[in-house]
Amino acid sequence: MTVECREYFLDKKNKILDDWFNHLISHYDDNKLDYLEKERDPFLNPVKYIFKSALGSIFSYIFEDEELDLVSQDIEKLIKLLALNGPKASEVLGLFVFFKQHINALFMSSFSLEEKIDEYNEITNIFDNLLLKIFDMYVQCREKIYEIRVNEIKRMTFPLLERSGLIERIDINKNNGL
Repeated sequence: MTVECREYFLDKKNKILDDWFNHLISHYDDNKLDYLEKERDPFLNPVKYIFKSALGSIFSYIFEDEELDLVSQDIEKLIKLLALNGPKASEVLGLFVFFKQHINALFMSSFSLEEKIDEYNEITNIFDNLLLKIFDMYVQCREKIYEIRVNEIKRMTFPLLERSGLIERIDINKNNGL
């Protein structure tokens, strides 16, 4: 990416991050929204801290050549938080597609695509690779959540089935003649 493009986006970093954050929290109800916007203490409002940190990491990955491994931890925290809230994968990816569209709109309004096609393609490729990684992270988190739920249901129902005589315990420590 040329210095001109990089400087342009670095100059607009705070505005871009604020727009992304506002879009991200707009999906919360009004009660939570007020709290997310106003509370500044990261210990009292860890959701806002995770959101801001992850968005800053995404920006750094795209425009400041930060390694994906270094920013993955912040992004993973965000994905885990989103996975706990239970939106569909398409809704989560839609949030990140918004970020991509926002950057594309800024790029198109400030640069000639014919002159800066290489930079545009580079930014698009970085975002696409990031979206794939985010999708994988989200699916893994949701799978883990479902696994935990299934195990919880098993733990709750097994004693009931055992007491009703539908299941017998098998002692695997017994030799059973083998």
